[in-house]
Amino acid sequence: MFYLIGVHPDYQKKGVVFILFDEYAKTYKKKGIVKAIRTPELVTNKDINALWKEFNPINHKKRCTYRKDIEY
Repeated sequence: MFYLIGVHPDYQKKGVVFILFDEYAKTYKKKGIVKAIRTPELVTNKDINALWKEFNPINHKKRCTYRKDIEY
């Protein structure tokens, strides 16, 4: 199951995503879920990293993307 979270700019930074994550946590606890794997996220995305920190995440895999211009 995959979810993408998008919040209208007028409501960003006002706790909407926190409410969703709080509901996730309650549901996971109720169902006995203790482990989950996150989808790839940018290391520089401080907002998403801050959301997950309450779950005490363990980083076990990193991915990097590089760009190289090719001249013909």
